[in-house]
Amino acid sequence: MEPKHRTIVLSGLLIAFGMLLFPPWRGGHYVIIFDPPNYSSGIDVQRLCIQMILLAILCGIAFLATSSKSVSGESEDTPPKTSLSKTEIKALTAFVALVLGLGGYHYLQKYQDEQATLAFIKDQELYREKIRKEHEEAAIEATRQRKIQEEQQHKVEEQQRKTFAKKLNKYATQRKLLIPEPLYPSVKTYLHSYWRDDKLVYCLSLWGSPEHLEYAADSNQTIQIQVMDNDGLSIFDLNFESSNLKPQKNQTGAVTCLATPREAVPCELATYESIARVRLHQ
Repeated sequence: MEPKHRTIVLSGLLIAFGMLLFPPWRGGHYVIIFDPPNYSSGIDVQRLCIQMILLAILCGIAFLATSSKSVSGESEDTPPKTSLSKTEIKALTAFVALVLGLGGYHYLQKYQDEQATLAFIKDQELYREKIRKEHEEAAIEATRQRKIQEEQQHKVEEQQRKTFAKKLNKYATQRKLLIPEPLYPSVKTYLHSYWRDDKLVYCLSLWGSPEHLEYAADSNQTIQIQVMDNDGLSIFDLNFESSNLKPQKNQTGAVTCLATPREAVPCELATYESIARVRLHQ
């Protein structure tokens, strides 16, 4: 075989070796066969076969184009040279260097990509850890603030409860209001009241000598009382029958006053607080 033919065959084999070493993968990329890409599902066999066929056709054309006999004076019986020429050795060396360079470049790129991926993952982990700590600190602070608010709310409610309890105790104690207009001569009249369960509980009492009180008890009349606020506006009109007046005696058995039984009318606490004075109904 002539040197030109050997060079064509050797070049074709080297190119075929390179095609097999860096085959086409499904997805359009050429990657070394020992490290297939993750996104690909396999070698693109059709493309590889077409490349090999084109290489074979190209090498055949080159072989046929250089198949004429040598005109250098060599006889037809001269045995072909079997040793590699310097050009073939250089081509083979260049090809090996190219393959090693491409392989090294590929693994260098892969190493750089892996390092970048690891750095990205580390940054993401640090970021997630930072966010997690911030959320934990925010949750702890929110819990602390909620406890503070609950304690403050509890204190306010407790203070309101005590204030309301004092107010209820205050209004549960009887209030005694003098009716300035005399109902009967030498007899003082009082309206007794207290507030409980949204009701005004009240009764009427007359104080004086037994003779005057006996006259009041026998008068048989209706006593009308107006309950007013500070502005003199009427809040309630209360009616009492003198026949309902019952004598109240002291320890010696003497009659000291006359009083009606207790009665109640619906009344809000704010309304009860506004009561300032009473008078006979005009």
